[in-house]
Amino acid sequence: FAPFGYRFIMIELQTGEKIIRVYRPHWFVFFLAVAKILALMVIVLAAPFSFKKYLSELYFGNESFVFMGAVLALEMLWTLIFLTIADYYLDVWVVTNERVVFIELHGLFSRTVSSVNLGNIQDVSTEVKGILPMVLRYGNVIIQSAGTRGEFVFKHVPNPHEIKDAILEVRGASVREGA
Repeated sequence: FAPFGYRFIMIELQTGEKIIRVYRPHWFVFFLAVAKILALMVIVLAAPFSFKKYLSELYFGNESFVFMGAVLALEMLWTLIFLTIADYYLDVWVVTNERVVFIELHGLFSRTVSSVNLGNIQDVSTEVKGILPMVLRYGNVIIQSAGTRGEFVFKHVPNPHEIKDAILEVRGASVREGA
């Protein structure tokens, strides 16, 4: 049985492994990225009308080029919104009873999946920089491991201090079970 939201995570669970928590970036980071794109869309939509009003000598005779340019720019911005949504929903950090799994999307057709066993975690720290992250309570969680990669970063996650405590709690329980 996979609770709603967990069933779309594409990782192979080992025998006896259970998903404890799933984390995504903070909603405000997603909102800011989409808001910037929407602001650009408004500018692109207003451009043909501004050209007509303020640059009428250039506009008349070139109406089709101006509108075609606006349509192409809007298409690129719609694609950028799609990529932003995909990046938000497919960047996932999964804490299980045995390991922490990092799934990050890089572009549309490339993603990285890496994991660290709870026993290899040496240190977990948090990083909150800026006024908005402090007020909205989001930041980074940094995991130092004994493996070859060394450092794993949960970027822009909500409540980073609670996530750090949860990881350390799961790690402690895992170490006690293994001992």
